[in-house]
Amino acid sequence: MILGQLAMGIFPYVPGLHGVLSGGTGGTNEARYCYSIWLRHLVHAHRSGLTPVPPAVVAELGPGDSLGVGIAALLSGPTRYHALDAVRYASPDANTRILNELVELFEQRADIPGDKEYPRVRPRLDSYRFPSSILSDELLSTSLAHERVRAISRAIENPNGAAEGNGQNPGRSGFLTYHAPWKDDNSPMTSSVDTVMSQSVLQNISDLRPVLSAMLKWLRPGGIMSHEIDLSAIGRAREWNGHWRYPALLWRLMRGRRPWFLSRRPHSAYLAMMTDTGFRVTLDLPVRRASVLRQQDLASEFRNMTDDDLTTCSVFVQAVRP
Repeated sequence: MILGQLAMGIFPYVPGLHGVLSGGTGGTNEARYCYSIWLRHLVHAHRSGLTPVPPAVVAELGPGDSLGVGIAALLSGPTRYHALDAVRYASPDANTRILNELVELFEQRADIPGDKEYPRVRPRLDSYRFPSSILSDELLSTSLAHERVRAISRAIENPNGAAEGNGQNPGRSGFLTYHAPWKDDNSPMTSSVDTVMSQSVLQNISDLRPVLSAMLKWLRPGGIMSHEIDLSAIGRAREWNGHWRYPALLWRLMRGRRPWFLSRRPHSAYLAMMTDTGFRVTLDLPVRRASVLRQQDLASEFRNMTDDDLTTCSVFVQAVRP
């Protein structure tokens, strides 16, 4: 397994191979997955009393193979969606297909795809019934109006064009912006976003502090960030938490020149960084899993890890900009 990971890290140094090997990210090419992810984040925000729900402006880090999660958000009421990614994966054709499938799911008030369909997806919910208390028939009659859906479709084809029209129907492309590769230089999003979210993305960001600072800048006062973070090895080791066994040099070789890779931060490090950046953590839902590894089995930089960190395989966090 280590040799295979080293090979994946070394191959991108060969000219032309990175694009061949990088492929897609998986997951978001399914409309039902995107529907499930968006509604899980929305339900938890509503339960926590965070406002507004649904938000008016949504930003997503690392949308992946499609902009489906953001499209699901737009169909439930928001008037603006910003997608920010390290590499451009999403294609207009995939987004258009997913838009059409998502419209059907919302029109049917379909239940949220749950543990049977997506057993590994977090965060989990107590109930997967369609959240009609959040998304009323009146709200959906507006958000799913034919002309509004057509405007979203046009925005998918030309996501970064000039906005036209009003908030309910911003026109040709006012609904959506797509930045890949993303840089926060002179961002037009300052103090304008209600919710910034990600699904299994933050664990792949090595230099996280400036990204957290950027999110704090984007959010309006009272705005929230909502993140599901995978803390496991994700196939990089035999044990689910075996990535904490590798010495730093070996880990750097395994990463190679890949634009994103596991940062190996434990649960407590994320909470501390969010607090230090200026966020107020309002929801912390760790998922625990038994560890066959002990502290003495870990690389030197992780041997002081607490038992809680060693056994936390994922966490769902929501936090507010004061």
